[in-house]
Amino acid sequence: MRLPQNLIVFDDLERINENQIDFNGMLGTVETLLLNRKNVKVLFIANLEQLSSGILEIWNKYSEKIVNRVYYVDELAANIEFFPEPSDNDMALSFMRRHESKNLRTLQKAYNFYADLLYRLKADADQLCQNDRFLNSLRLACYAVVFELIERTYEQKYQQWEKEQGGKDNYNNIAYKIYNRDNNNRICYNYLSDDPLAAKFVSPLIEYYQNGHYVPEDFIASYQEYITNDKPTYYKSDEKVLEHIHKIKSDLLDRQYTGIPDLVKKADEAFIWCKVMQVEADDIEKLVRDEMPKEYRKQLEKNGKPNFSISSLLLRNVESDRMKTLLEEYAPKEEIIYEEYLTSQVQGALEQNDYNRLLRLMGEIFSVLRNKQNRHEIEKAETFASLLCSEQLLPIGSITEAQYYCCRDVYILAMTYFHETYQHFIQEQEEKYRFNKMFLDRMTNIQREFHKPGEQ
Repeated sequence: MRLPQNLIVFDDLERINENQIDFNGMLGTVETLLLNRKNVKVLFIANLEQLSSGILEIWNKYSEKIVNRVYYVDELAANIEFFPEPSDNDMALSFMRRHESKNLRTLQKAYNFYADLLYRLKADADQLCQNDRFLNSLRLACYAVVFELIERTYEQKYQQWEKEQGGKDNYNNIAYKIYNRDNNNRICYNYLSDDPLAAKFVSPLIEYYQNGHYVPEDFIASYQEYITNDKPTYYKSDEKVLEHIHKIKSDLLDRQYTGIPDLVKKADEAFIWCKVMQVEADDIEKLVRDEMPKEYRKQLEKNGKPNFSISSLLLRNVESDRMKTLLEEYAPKEEIIYEEYLTSQVQGALEQNDYNRLLRLMGEIFSVLRNKQNRHEIEKAETFASLLCSEQLLPIGSITEAQYYCCRDVYILAMTYFHETYQHFIQEQEEKYRFNKMFLDRMTNIQREFHKPGEQ
C-alpha cells in the first residue's frame, strides 16, 4: 500500500528567537523525520536577510544536509487573485509594483481597512459610496496609508537620504524635506501626487487607522471640496473671503451640518476668517452654545454613545482660540448630559426588567466613573449613587442568571465609588429581608467575591 505524501511547513523562520528555540535541535529533528518517513516532505519559508546572526549561522552550516532544493522569490507574482473583483486585484498588483512591495499580508490589511471604512461610511453616506470616483480614490488612499505606516518604505528612504544628503542646503533638498516631514505629507507626495482627491482623505484616514477616530463628515466634506474645485480661502480676495464667511454663516444658521464634528469644523473656520476680516461672529458663538447639547443628545439617541470625543476635536480639528474656548466650556456639560442619558436608560431597562441591557449599562457607568479625576468629581455624580440603591438591583426572590450577575456588578460598582452610601443601603436591605435565606446567601457570595484575598 502506498501512503499519501504529507507536507510539513515551517513558515517565518526569521521570527525565531534563538534564546527560546533550539534551532539546531529543530533541524536535527527534521533530518531524522525525513530519514525515517519517506512519505513526508518539509517546506521551509524564510526571509534569509532577516534571520538573526545565530540562526543564519546554523542554517548555512546544516541546511545542505536536509534541503534538496532552494527557490528564491524576488519578484511579485504576475497576477494575484486576492479579491472577488478582477479590478481590485489589478489595482492592488499595480500599486504594489509601483511602490516596490511584495508583502501580501500588508495588502490584506490594507484591503480590510478599506472594507471596514466603507462599511461604516455606507451607514452615513450611502449615496456617496456608490460613486466610483470617490470609491477609487478612497481605496487608493487606504492602501497608501496602511502600506506606509506598516512597511515605512518612504520613511526609510528619507532616513537614508538624510544621512547622505540631508546636510546639503539647496532648494531641492529643502523641498524634499518639506514633502517628507511627516506621515501625511510623505504619503501624499510619494503615493498620491497624481490623485488630489485621495490626498484629501489622508489626514482623517491616519487618524482612524492609528486612533480609531471615525468622523464621516471629514470624507464627505473632502469630496464636496474636491468636486467644487474651490481653491483654499487663504488665496482669495477680500470680497471672496467675505462671501465665504457669509456662506458658512448661512449654512450654520440654516442647520446645514451633520453632527457635532461638522458643526465644530464649520464654526471654527467661520471664527478664523471673521477674525481676519474683522467681522462680528457673536451669532455663530450663540448658535454653537445652543446647538452642541442638542446635537449631542441626538447622537446618543441614535448610537448610544458619540463617535467622537471633545479631546479629539480639540487636538485634531480646532484652530481658532474662540472655538477651543467654547469646547473647553462645553466639555463638563457633555458629561452631565451623558450621565443623564445613562440614568434614563437604566430606568427604562428597570421598567422592562431587561437585565442583559442593564449589564451593558453598568459597564458604561463604570467607564464614566473611572475617567473622573478625583473623589470630588465622583461625589458630584450623586444621580448614579441614588440610582444604584434600588431593590430591583438586588438578588431578591426568584431571579435569572443575568439578573444575578447584574446585581453583582452593581454591588462592585457601588461599593467601589459610593462605599458609605451603598453600604448603609445594603445593611438596611439585609435587615429588611433577614428572613429571606436565598437573598442573604446570594449577597454573602457577592460580598465574598468583592472582598477576595489580595483585592481591595
